[in-house]
Amino acid sequence: MLAIARSIIFAFLLCFPFVVSHEAPGSADRALAVRNVLAKYAIEIDNQNLSALGDIFTEDVVANYTGQDGKVLLNGIPAIQDFLRTSLANVNHQHALTTQHIEDQKNGARVTTYFTATFFGTGNKTGSVSSWGKYTDELAPQASGNWKIISRDQTFMGPWVGDLTIFS
Repeated sequence: MLAIARSIIFAFLLCFPFVVSHEAPGSADRALAVRNVLAKYAIEIDNQNLSALGDIFTEDVVANYTGQDGKVLLNGIPAIQDFLRTSLANVNHQHALTTQHIEDQKNGARVTTYFTATFFGTGNKTGSVSSWGKYTDELAPQASGNWKIISRDQTFMGPWVGDLTIFS
Protein backbone atom coordinates (compact mmCIF):
# COMPACT_ATOMS: atom_id res chain seq x y z
CA MET A 1 0.00 0.00 0.00
CA LEU A 2 2.80 2.41 0.90
CA ALA A 3 4.55 1.65 -2.39
CA ILE A 4 1.36 2.47 -4.34
CA ALA A 5 0.96 5.77 -2.46
CA ARG A 6 4.57 6.70 -3.22
CA SER A 7 4.03 5.88 -6.91
CA ILE A 8 0.91 8.06 -7.06
CA ILE A 9 2.71 10.98 -5.37
CA PHE A 10 5.70 10.58 -7.70
CA ALA A 11 3.42 10.50 -10.77
CA PHE A 12 1.60 13.61 -9.51
CA LEU A 13 4.88 15.48 -9.08
CA LEU A 14 5.95 14.54 -12.60
CA CYS A 15 2.72 15.97 -14.00
CA PHE A 16 3.06 19.24 -12.09
CA PRO A 17 6.72 20.20 -11.96
CA PHE A 18 7.68 23.12 -9.79
CA VAL A 19 10.80 25.09 -9.12
CA VAL A 20 11.72 26.58 -5.81
CA SER A 21 13.57 29.84 -6.38
CA HIS A 22 14.99 32.44 -4.05
CA GLU A 23 15.04 35.01 -6.85
CA ALA A 24 12.43 37.63 -7.53
CA PRO A 25 10.18 36.99 -10.53
CA GLY A 26 12.00 37.90 -13.72
CA SER A 27 15.38 38.17 -12.01
CA ALA A 28 16.88 35.48 -14.25
CA ASP A 29 15.99 37.64 -17.26
CA ARG A 30 17.49 40.68 -15.51
CA ALA A 31 20.69 38.79 -14.74
CA LEU A 32 21.02 37.64 -18.34
CA ALA A 33 20.46 41.18 -19.64
CA VAL A 34 23.10 42.53 -17.24
CA ARG A 35 25.61 39.81 -18.18
CA ASN A 36 25.06 40.53 -21.86
CA VAL A 37 25.88 44.23 -21.38
CA LEU A 38 29.15 43.37 -19.64
CA ALA A 39 30.06 40.73 -22.23
CA LYS A 40 29.29 43.20 -25.03
CA TYR A 41 31.76 45.65 -23.45
CA ALA A 42 34.59 43.09 -23.51
CA ILE A 43 33.83 41.99 -27.06
CA GLU A 44 33.43 45.49 -28.49
CA ILE A 45 36.62 46.91 -27.01
CA ASP A 46 38.58 43.83 -28.10
CA ASN A 47 37.20 44.37 -31.61
CA GLN A 48 38.15 48.07 -31.31
CA ASN A 49 34.53 49.07 -31.90
CA LEU A 50 34.47 51.98 -29.47
CA SER A 51 31.41 53.51 -31.15
CA ALA A 52 29.39 50.65 -29.58
CA LEU A 53 30.04 52.06 -26.09
CA GLY A 54 26.84 54.08 -26.47
CA ASP A 55 24.96 50.77 -26.25
CA ILE A 56 26.80 49.89 -23.04
CA PHE A 57 27.14 53.10 -21.00
CA THR A 58 24.71 55.93 -20.24
CA GLU A 59 25.69 59.33 -21.65
CA ASP A 60 26.52 60.62 -18.16
CA VAL A 61 28.45 57.54 -17.00
CA VAL A 62 31.17 58.07 -14.41
CA ALA A 63 34.08 55.64 -14.69
CA ASN A 64 37.19 55.11 -12.59
CA TYR A 65 39.77 53.37 -14.78
CA THR A 66 42.55 53.13 -12.22
CA GLY A 67 45.55 51.37 -13.69
CA GLN A 68 49.33 51.27 -13.73
CA ASP A 69 49.44 55.07 -14.13
CA GLY A 70 47.20 55.83 -11.16
CA LYS A 71 43.61 56.99 -10.87
CA VAL A 72 41.82 58.02 -14.06
CA LEU A 73 38.32 59.43 -13.54
CA LEU A 74 36.24 59.73 -16.70
CA ASN A 75 32.89 61.44 -17.23
CA GLY A 76 30.79 60.49 -20.23
CA ILE A 77 31.16 58.14 -23.17
CA PRO A 78 33.49 60.38 -25.25
CA ALA A 79 36.00 60.49 -22.36
CA ILE A 80 35.94 56.68 -22.07
CA GLN A 81 36.34 56.29 -25.84
CA ASP A 82 39.32 58.67 -25.89
CA PHE A 83 40.94 56.94 -22.92
CA LEU A 84 40.54 53.45 -24.41
CA ARG A 85 41.62 54.59 -27.88
CA THR A 86 44.84 56.05 -26.44
CA SER A 87 45.51 53.28 -23.89
CA LEU A 88 45.00 50.42 -26.33
CA ALA A 89 46.44 52.05 -29.47
CA ASN A 90 49.63 49.97 -29.72
CA VAL A 91 48.35 46.57 -28.62
CA ASN A 92 45.93 43.81 -29.44
CA HIS A 93 44.00 42.58 -26.43
CA GLN A 94 41.54 40.08 -25.04
CA HIS A 95 39.33 40.68 -22.02
CA ALA A 96 37.90 37.56 -20.39
CA LEU A 97 35.16 37.93 -17.77
CA THR A 98 35.08 35.32 -15.01
CA THR A 99 33.52 35.24 -11.52
CA GLN A 100 30.49 37.47 -11.25
CA HIS A 101 28.05 38.53 -8.54
CA ILE A 102 24.86 40.45 -9.34
CA GLU A 103 22.93 42.24 -6.59
CA ASP A 104 19.45 43.44 -7.38
CA GLN A 105 19.03 47.06 -6.29
CA LYS A 106 15.88 49.14 -6.05
CA ASN A 107 16.54 50.95 -9.35
CA GLY A 108 18.94 48.56 -11.07
CA ALA A 109 21.78 46.22 -10.25
CA ARG A 110 25.23 46.34 -8.68
CA VAL A 111 27.62 43.88 -10.31
CA THR A 112 31.12 42.75 -9.40
CA THR A 113 32.89 40.98 -12.26
CA TYR A 114 36.42 39.59 -12.19
CA PHE A 115 38.39 39.85 -15.41
CA THR A 116 41.65 38.85 -17.00
CA ALA A 117 43.03 41.19 -19.63
CA THR A 118 45.88 40.08 -21.87
CA PHE A 119 47.64 42.54 -24.13
CA PHE A 120 49.82 41.59 -27.10
CA GLY A 121 52.44 43.80 -28.71
CA THR A 122 52.14 44.69 -32.39
CA GLY A 123 54.75 45.37 -35.06
CA ASN A 124 58.26 44.93 -33.69
CA LYS A 125 56.92 44.71 -30.11
CA THR A 126 56.30 41.01 -29.64
CA GLY A 127 55.83 40.82 -25.88
CA SER A 128 52.64 40.45 -23.89
CA VAL A 129 51.20 41.64 -20.59
CA SER A 130 48.60 39.96 -18.39
CA SER A 131 46.51 41.66 -15.74
CA TRP A 132 43.82 40.59 -13.33
CA GLY A 133 41.16 42.82 -11.88
CA LYS A 134 37.53 43.48 -11.20
CA TYR A 135 34.83 45.81 -12.43
CA THR A 136 32.28 47.07 -9.93
CA ASP A 137 29.41 48.39 -12.02
CA GLU A 138 26.07 50.02 -11.33
CA LEU A 139 23.56 49.32 -14.10
CA ALA A 140 20.07 50.65 -14.67
CA PRO A 141 17.29 49.64 -17.06
CA GLN A 142 16.62 52.27 -19.71
CA ALA A 143 13.28 53.39 -21.17
CA SER A 144 14.09 51.20 -24.20
CA GLY A 145 14.22 48.14 -21.93
CA ASN A 146 17.98 47.77 -22.39
CA TRP A 147 20.36 47.91 -19.45
CA LYS A 148 23.33 50.28 -19.35
CA ILE A 149 26.24 50.94 -17.03
CA ILE A 150 25.79 54.19 -15.11
CA SER A 151 29.03 53.91 -13.11
CA ARG A 152 32.14 51.74 -13.26
CA ASP A 153 35.02 51.25 -10.86
CA GLN A 154 37.95 49.25 -12.26
CA THR A 155 40.41 47.81 -9.76
CA PHE A 156 43.48 45.73 -10.54
CA MET A 157 44.08 42.87 -8.12
CA GLY A 158 47.85 42.80 -8.49
CA PRO A 159 50.74 43.97 -10.62
CA TRP A 160 50.67 43.65 -14.38
CA VAL A 161 52.93 40.82 -15.52
CA GLY A 162 54.97 40.94 -18.71
CA ASP A 163 56.70 43.36 -21.05
CA LEU A 164 55.16 46.77 -20.31
CA THR A 165 57.14 48.35 -23.17
CA ILE A 166 54.51 47.03 -25.61
CA PHE A 167 52.32 49.98 -24.60
CA SER A 168 54.80 52.63 -25.77
